Amino acid sequence: MIRRTRIAQQSEKRKVEQREWQRVAEAALRRDSHTCQAANLVPDLACKGRLDPHHIATKRRAPELRLSLSNLVTLCRAHHDWTHAHPYEAERLGLLDEGH
Repeated sequence: MIRRTRIAQQSEKRKVEQREWQRVAEAALRRDSHTCQAANLVPDLACKGRLDPHHIATKRRAPELRLSLSNLVTLCRAHHDWTHAHPYEAERLGLLDEGH
């Protein structure tokens, strides 16, 4: 006999947060004209993959800015990965703020 576990339902609070995140993320994409904002900053790396709204000040460092449009920048997947792999250089370019 196969036992099936129930998937926990999302709380109303979490649903509201998700809707707000979608609204802010879409606004960031529109503001940035659906274009990777690091393409000219890191020209040696070709843009690739989907576009992501990226938190400049990380959610861990500044949770109160999680839904702030001014804390988001649109990056392609390649530049998003690069940003997290090269935090000091990304911070120098304004793509990351980790307080270094």
